[in-house]
Amino acid sequence: MRAISNDKVNSIYSLLRSKKSNSKIAKQVGVSRTTVQKYRSSLKMSGNVDEGEIQKALKEEFGISLSDSTVRRVLKKAGFIAFVKPQKPLLRSQNIMKRLQWAKSHQHWTVDDWKRVIFSDETKVNRFASDGKAYAWKLPHEELNLRHVQQTVKHGGGNIMVWSCLTWEGVGWIVDVGHRMNSEGYLEVLKDDLLKTMESYGLDSSKVVFQQDNDPKHTSKIT
Repeated sequence: MRAISNDKVNSIYSLLRSKKSNSKIAKQVGVSRTTVQKYRSSLKMSGNVDEGEIQKALKEEFGISLSDSTVRRVLKKAGFIAFVKPQKPLLRSQNIMKRLQWAKSHQHWTVDDWKRVIFSDETKVNRFASDGKAYAWKLPHEELNLRHVQQTVKHGGGNIMVWSCLTWEGVGWIVDVGHRMNSEGYLEVLKDDLLKTMESYGLDSSKVVFQQDNDPKHTSKIT
């Protein structure tokens, strides 16, 4: 099978998700139906397939018509379970390539190399409970009691935003940065609290590798 351009591959995946048939996609993109089927199969193997796509594939390949409920019942019988997809940032091809290049450029780092890295970030800390889902276990016949309930308070009970960092030697200074920290405020944190962290652990600033994410205040010109 001849290689095709990335643009054509992206077009095939886009049309597959719009539930078009192999023949229509092949004609629209200008490739063979065999090529389309190859990418349809890879899409299914990745788990990005729903009952409707299974129905369409069975109809196209074998002439079998099944209802949504039948497809779901067969999937359950085969051991599959349905779940809500977790939300993750969209990874475009250039993002994937950058991550791969970064991984390759660091694959031969030693433990001593990683000891020089300081990881940093901000996070929100709630005074009362978590923003995420809370789970509990109980028997089917058991009534709800206090340990089964996620208690809440009005307006969430308040929270703070903190900055900190993590070194090989231990946790860095933890700083209350407020809810609207800008580039100037972030720069003050680096000048004061990051340097204090390095001093407290006896780290050489000329050898440290400082790691941060791409938040605008982290990458601004002033920073």
